[in-house]
Amino acid sequence: MKKYNLTVITFIYINILGLYGQNLAEHYLSFKPGTIVKTLDNKCVFNYSYIATTNKPYDIEMIGVIKDSLDYSNPRLFPNPIIEKGVALVRFNNSNGIIKTGDPVTSSSVPGEAMKATQSGMILGIALEDAPANTGLIKIRVMIQYLKQ
Repeated sequence: MKKYNLTVITFIYINILGLYGQNLAEHYLSFKPGTIVKTLDNKCVFNYSYIATTNKPYDIEMIGVIKDSLDYSNPRLFPNPIIEKGVALVRFNNSNGIIKTGDPVTSSSVPGEAMKATQSGMILGIALEDAPANTGLIKIRVMIQYLKQ
C-alpha cells in the first residue's frame, strides 16, 4: 500500500514540475535575444522564476542578458536562459551618447536595452566594441557591479 502511494505522489510531483517548466520555457522564449532582464522577486539572483525586462537607468535589479539561442526541447535539460557573466550581445541605444570600446554599459529607460553609463550606479558590463551609429546589438563583457565615477 505504501509503495502505491509513493508512486502516485512521485507521478503527480513530476507532472507538476513538467507543466511549470513548460510555462517557464514559453515565458523565457518570449524575450528577444540580447534583452537585459531583472528579477521580479527583488532578490537580484536568478532562480528559474519569472523575469521582466529592465525599464529604468542603472536598474539595481538587473541580473543579465537573454542568450541568443535557447533549446527547451528536452524537458530533463532546462537551460539557463540568462548570461550572468561572460561575453554577450546586448540590445542598446545611444540615448546617453555613443558607446565606445571600454565604456561602461548599463540599463536604460527603453525596456531591455542598454546605454552608455555616465554616472555612478549599477552597470551591466564593459563594451568590447564600438557601437554602430544606430540601435542594434553590441558585444559586452557582462559583469554586473556598482561603478563609482
